[in-house]
Amino acid sequence: MAEPRIGLAEFVSSLRDELKLAASEAIDTLPIEVTSVKIELSVSATQEIQGEAGIKFWVVNLGGGGSAGSESVQRLTIELSPRNPDGTTLKIRDDQLD
Repeated sequence: MAEPRIGLAEFVSSLRDELKLAASEAIDTLPIEVTSVKIELSVSATQEIQGEAGIKFWVVNLGGGGSAGSESVQRLTIELSPRNPDGTTLKIRDDQLD
């Protein structure tokens, strides 16, 4: 059975939500500054012929069986610098401090 596809935009949005959650739980006594988030992904590029034309990027799991068929699987490295809405560096909490 094929694994569900996760769009690249959905992946980045979920990562943003996780960083927001971690920031909302930050503590003042030992904040952890996030200066950079580096992610390495395997992505599959497919070209859509019907519906919305264009190329779609999907995050793929290379650990399981199966094949990518005619899709092109590439490594993609993204480096993000998360900031608060006011432009300051994001601070998060380490859950293991509790």
